[in-house]
Amino acid sequence: MNTLVRCCGLILVLLTSLFFVKYALDNWSLIAGSLIYADTLPSVLAGLFCYLNAFLISAIAWHLLLRAVGASPRLPGVLTALLLSQFAKYLPGNVGQHISRAVLAHKMGLTNASIAVTMVLEILLVILAAGGTGLLALWLNNSLLLSSLPQVAAPGKIALLCLLPLALLAGLWLAKSFGLKRLTARFGITSVSLPRPPCLLACYLLYSVNFLIMGLILYLLMAAFGGGPATDFWLLTGVFSLAWIAGFITPGAPAGIGLREAVLVATLDPLYGSAMALSLAIALRLITTSGDGLGFLIGMALRQWLKRNPRRVIN
Repeated sequence: MNTLVRCCGLILVLLTSLFFVKYALDNWSLIAGSLIYADTLPSVLAGLFCYLNAFLISAIAWHLLLRAVGASPRLPGVLTALLLSQFAKYLPGNVGQHISRAVLAHKMGLTNASIAVTMVLEILLVILAAGGTGLLALWLNNSLLLSSLPQVAAPGKIALLCLLPLALLAGLWLAKSFGLKRLTARFGITSVSLPRPPCLLACYLLYSVNFLIMGLILYLLMAAFGGGPATDFWLLTGVFSLAWIAGFITPGAPAGIGLREAVLVATLDPLYGSAMALSLAIALRLITTSGDGLGFLIGMALRQWLKRNPRRVIN
């Protein structure tokens, strides 16, 4: 059995490596010649730094969920599993990274029940965070995309900014209480305690910060390519959040490749022109692709460190 697991893991690594390298090579001629200049490189590097920090935020959120269901991993081990699984997102099907992360988490000593429950909750929370952050960002920007909504003064928007996450999480908590408990019981998962609302709220806010980070990356790139008003940060955050949802829920789109870029270009083209919209989409993909590769290398280094310090993996 262990031999079969190792063989499957090796095949998965080889496949994801091939898809990752192929994608990078296919796009390098397009992005390298137009983006890597002295005046744009600082923004690209700053965006890459922000993107790598998003991995840490995601790891903290997953760590909180695992702790809440009764598991006892250490943050370095959780971060390592998350970083190493990023390569697998380039496999067609949108499930590679989840499978690889589950395998890595199991090797850390986590139970299948804790892995399954936390990953389901994570998916729900990330989608809620993307939708909530995207809509609120577009509303704060007074976007034409939400022009049918009534105009509300700034204090009202701030109040709704605080209340909407609570309403979303209340719905998630009810679904968790009446739906997830039945589902876990049906599959014989009775040893896992489900997270309480404060934990869900904390994770929701952490995932929301990640979408704000992606909006910041786009804004840094836009400043390098010609600039725009400061309020466009909200517009870029909202557009990316909705584009991310489109790429995530579409079957067979590895890492949302193509679809997210299409949504970004189609949405931003009328506002900034085709040149700016295309440059932003390509530069963002350059940052995320490079960040996933660099994150994988960091994960490999962390893995070697954890082999020498096994107490840092799990309590």
